[in-house]
Amino acid sequence: MRKLISAICIITLIISMTSPAFAAAKDTKAPTITKTSPVDKATDIMKESELVIRFSENIKKGKAIDNISINSVSGNEVAYTYEIKDNLLILSPKAKLAYHMDYTVTIPSGAVKDAAGNSLKKAYAFDFITEKDPKSKPIEVTDGITYDIGLQATLQGEFSPALQGYLIQYLEMLGIKAKITKVTKVSN
Repeated sequence: MRKLISAICIITLIISMTSPAFAAAKDTKAPTITKTSPVDKATDIMKESELVIRFSENIKKGKAIDNISINSVSGNEVAYTYEIKDNLLILSPKAKLAYHMDYTVTIPSGAVKDAAGNSLKKAYAFDFITEKDPKSKPIEVTDGITYDIGLQATLQGEFSPALQGYLIQYLEMLGIKAKITKVTKVSN
């Protein structure tokens, strides 16, 4: 009799687990990004900072985890390591980031998944700018405009030949190799 009752209980359990009501309880919701540190468009971020991405639920690595990228505005890709702690993805650059540089972090779809196997559905990107070099000093040029270029910078715009020469001389005096990559003629 006990064996019969045990068999009935097991059959009932199996039937209930395969019923539509049980299937509806299955997790089908993909994790989403709820917060990043630094926040999108943040400025003056320490160049030694870890980048933390918070998700709506606990996560584990997904198929596209190795496609996460950290890129500078100048096109340099940043090497990093990652760690997953509960609902946090922590990216740690292997070297210090550059001073006063704009970076973009891109988390592709499928980079992480939840315990049920639901992958991040939508790619996510956020930008931030690192702190200025404390040694940088603004320079005054002959046209009366002050440019704060720091020790590593990209200047874009229209500059007179005299100003271009002055900037190159100043940067080389600081030990920075400089060159003009695009020249646009300026009318006087």
